[in-house]
Amino acid sequence: MAKIFISYSRNDKEKVNDLSEDLVLLGHTVWFDQHLEGGQTWWDEIIAQILGTNYFVFILSQYSINSVACKKEFQYAVDLNKTIIPIQISGKNVPINLLPQELSTLQIVPYNSENKNSILRIAKIFFETVPTTKLPDNLPKPPEIPISYLGGIATEIDSSESLPFEKQSAFFIDIKKSLSDPLLENDAFTLLSRLRSRRDIFATIADEIDTLLISEKSKTETILDKTKKKTITINNNNYNVKKSTSILLGSIFVFLVVLILLTGMFKGSTYFSTKTKVSERNIQVEELLIPMLNQKLRPPSGQNNIYVSYLTFMDPTTGTSLLQTEVGSLLDNAISDALTFSNQTYNYIKHNEPGHIIKNTDNNMNTLVNITFDPNLTKGEKISKIINILMKPNNVDIILTGQYIDKGNTIDVRPLVIVASEQKVVTKVAQIKKDQFICNDQYVKTLCQDAHEEIAKLVKELLEAL
Repeated sequence: MAKIFISYSRNDKEKVNDLSEDLVLLGHTVWFDQHLEGGQTWWDEIIAQILGTNYFVFILSQYSINSVACKKEFQYAVDLNKTIIPIQISGKNVPINLLPQELSTLQIVPYNSENKNSILRIAKIFFETVPTTKLPDNLPKPPEIPISYLGGIATEIDSSESLPFEKQSAFFIDIKKSLSDPLLENDAFTLLSRLRSRRDIFATIADEIDTLLISEKSKTETILDKTKKKTITINNNNYNVKKSTSILLGSIFVFLVVLILLTGMFKGSTYFSTKTKVSERNIQVEELLIPMLNQKLRPPSGQNNIYVSYLTFMDPTTGTSLLQTEVGSLLDNAISDALTFSNQTYNYIKHNEPGHIIKNTDNNMNTLVNITFDPNLTKGEKISKIINILMKPNNVDIILTGQYIDKGNTIDVRPLVIVASEQKVVTKVAQIKKDQFICNDQYVKTLCQDAHEEIAKLVKELLEAL
């Protein structure tokens, strides 16, 4: 399937996560910047991803059309003759007449993660639209990193020369526009404060700045106040214990399960023929778990154990499971070993406990596959059906499964964790070179060390994103 690059504003990240998950379930490889940190390395990675993509998706919202970075990404995609698909995720109408000409003439696709017709439209547009497969012979010059024009304004604001009303007014308007760009927001507020502190500031402009600064301060205090109310400090034997909501605790636990299972899955081999290999692997896993151990995690309130079942990976290109296949067996053995280790370390994690088992059988795999790849169901409906048909009747809290796609020279590995209590799916994608995925270890096929390193990076990104 296709490689998709998503250009978006950080304000829309939650909806972009939903869109990405739906596109992944449709069999596509999706890349979007999940850190938005800035800097030349960050920008170089974005440029490289745009160059290698088949489809450039521009997330249309009131935030993205004001984002300097989004504008530069879009223009570069235009210069490369990339196939561009604008997707509107906001309920608010975006003024079409104010869009760049190359964007306003394209068909805009609305998206709603809970609307099956919306997801079908998304699937249809990618099926019918011809992807970009070739770059121009003469590559255009990549855009410069989006360093803000605020730098020039800052120089004049900090100068000792007098600023007339017209300049102060123009600076205020430009800085105010920057507040809608996540990459510039903090700098813009800093610059507003510096403009406000000038001795020659005009009263009308000062009042406008004060209104914005007071509004921002009030917003921050409201967030802090809500955070404080959600945390109750209890004095117990001179320890301060934070009481979090069960949802938060459940989310942290999911992170732990993913970390244990996926690290075990790809830590260099699928199973270990000697005690030495098991010992080495346990040490490597423990090194990754040290930060998590300090959090002293426990199961959600009112529940003593967390019941986990594993179902073999699926192949979305064929719509089948990998049960009883060579690759499926390698992944099965790796996960079984990881689950055994996790149970020894955290005795409340129970795998295939009597009365809490979804058996890894043809029938159960067919049920999972049929639901997962049903184009007539929304993501929410799929999760609900999996929970009601597979998880609730078998008293299982978490299903660990995944998707495996052989793309010729590369392998896509997409772990999936389905959490019943939150009706949520957590998924990420790792691309691994095919010749670095499966290795031979003394006549035994295993998962290569390079595969482990790639998955370890994936787990880190997964935890950060969540």
